[in-house]
Amino acid sequence: MGFLAVVLLPALVFCTATASPITYNINLSNYDGVHLIRVFSKFDGSVNRFIDKLVKDNEVSIIRSSLESTDILVEPGNVKWIKRDFENKSIRYKIIIEDVGAAIRKEAGIAPQPQRPNVKWDWWSSSWAQWWSNFGWKEQNPKMMEFSEQDGHATYRHSDFITWDCYYDFDDFNKYYNYLREVYGSIVTILLAGYSYEGRPISIIKISSGEPNATKVWIDGGTQGNEWISSSAVTFVLKELIENRQAHGINMKKIDFYIAPFINPDGYVYSRQSDRFWAKNRKKFEDDQCFGVNLNHNWNSHWGEEKVYRENICSWKYPGPFPFSEPETRAVSEFLVRHAKNLKVFISFQAYGHTMEYPFGYTDEEPKDVGRLKEAAELANGAVERAGSPKYKISSMFENDGYSTGNMIDWVKGELGIKYVYNVQLRNDDQQWFITRPENILPTSIDALQIVKSIVGYATK
Repeated sequence: MGFLAVVLLPALVFCTATASPITYNINLSNYDGVHLIRVFSKFDGSVNRFIDKLVKDNEVSIIRSSLESTDILVEPGNVKWIKRDFENKSIRYKIIIEDVGAAIRKEAGIAPQPQRPNVKWDWWSSSWAQWWSNFGWKEQNPKMMEFSEQDGHATYRHSDFITWDCYYDFDDFNKYYNYLREVYGSIVTILLAGYSYEGRPISIIKISSGEPNATKVWIDGGTQGNEWISSSAVTFVLKELIENRQAHGINMKKIDFYIAPFINPDGYVYSRQSDRFWAKNRKKFEDDQCFGVNLNHNWNSHWGEEKVYRENICSWKYPGPFPFSEPETRAVSEFLVRHAKNLKVFISFQAYGHTMEYPFGYTDEEPKDVGRLKEAAELANGAVERAGSPKYKISSMFENDGYSTGNMIDWVKGELGIKYVYNVQLRNDDQQWFITRPENILPTSIDALQIVKSIVGYATK
């Protein structure tokens, strides 16, 4: 029997940039009663071989693996005997979620507040819009929420176009980016890196300092479709650096930011509409029933050295037929090459893991400048903690995830020579895996902002 049969579920509620929530009456993968189990497998080949056998027999599905553990999904009918086998083999495990379907429904939606009124702008719109955003609309709308840092230097405001108490569709996010370009046109430009496999735009929002030869910073999210929180968090950082620009210090205004909230738009849309935990893009392979390439392993840095994944198109970690085989990674890599001059900081946000990772993933050797990478990350941890969140683990990708090849940050560090390069695995929501409940979107997004501000501040001081 195939793992996770597709059935018609009741409509789920998601957020949109309109006054009313939208519902989808569509096929969603049925995760009702499915267990998420973490199997502790550090340095134990027999455990990994047993899990591999379960995968080959189509009894479980691997969602994430690291050096210390592997997270698997288990159908309700298989839970008892798999737990029994683990216990008979003295394999340590922990049940993270007993009903993944229930967790998805809890995550699914809180209706947003009403949209901002439509306003026509003229030649002085940029400064007027700044006033409207920071003062006028706030006073007219008492529902706008504020969150202050403990040091009192910044205030976080919900924009009524996009709020941070629910998740939005890809098209709604793009409407918000277009709104930012319209209102803050003096500093905001939307650049097109290319198109996804299904033809969706891969947009890079540039926040310009207006200074020649400015230091550049890259921030991205949404490399894997199921990482909803990463795109929301990156969009929050984008919002703060534009709409709340004055609060974040003069140093932030001397930098050109290049922000890509959706590296994998097709995966995000499919995850929203069909399968909450879909990670890969949506490439269709001829004469094969499996779809997709894991875009985080399609980069030309020791690509395909993990043979077990390279030879299995159906694997969650399939790296593609060759490096940069996918339009998404080609578009982003070519954009980065064109804009590499003065690029000093590269931060890719993903989920989950509560870790700030630096290169490399293909080897246990660390970069020569690892001391400064760690020091900047420690500074970020201090800011995260002051904002009320627990600290992130700081490690190399190899130390945290184990052998990991063809990944983005190794290519950026090795090929482009960018100094400060990080893969940030955002916080877990009470160990709820990729599912971050709506009430935790904003705190997690504030983590991302603190990390960006701290690392950029350190790198440009």
